[in-house]
Amino acid sequence: MATDPISTVELTEAERRRLVARHPELGKGEAVLVLSGARPALAAVEGLARSLALEARQSERVLSVLGEDLDTGVLRESTVVQLQRQAAARRAFLQEFPAFASAEVARLGGSTARNTSALANRWKSEGKVFAVAVGGRDAFPGLQFGEDGRPLPAIRELLHALSPSSGWAVALWLASPSGWLGGKRPVDLLRDEPERVIEAARRAAAPLAV
Repeated sequence: MATDPISTVELTEAERRRLVARHPELGKGEAVLVLSGARPALAAVEGLARSLALEARQSERVLSVLGEDLDTGVLRESTVVQLQRQAAARRAFLQEFPAFASAEVARLGGSTARNTSALANRWKSEGKVFAVAVGGRDAFPGLQFGEDGRPLPAIRELLHALSPSSGWAVALWLASPSGWLGGKRPVDLLRDEPERVIEAARRAAAPLAV
């Protein structure tokens, strides 16, 4: 008679607290014991443990940085709130406007080069497109590309007008209502009325520079 596979996952104190917070029914145990004939159940528990461990490491890094800044008096509570708002705005932007990795930009643009990042990097260096940092890597918002996968002609002039703004500053400006456009978002006029958007960018350039 076959026995059920047994899997144990040891938890650190931080992981245990998070697990119990999510699943109070598990009580205060220091480990999870799973007996199951289905491998997906074991994989799910192991995946949960990895997720909790990653969350703990990320939280520790954030707390470490905040702690160092607070010790030196650099980071005030109001600054933390502002950073949280900026993070929320970035998440909202990416939810509405997907961004592509450089390899995807190459595919959409019809590049056959072996180096799949070459096309996106060249366009970026030429000022034809902009990138935002996502997870430590460049991501290229899709709103700046036409149906042929190539940069919209207006993007180059737009970036010139907004220079030296960061990629995220450009992205959030495009997705925010502009007083120079009667309260409309630049992104909504980018294809049909690009000259209006470029002129609005010129007027808004000074506050955007970061």
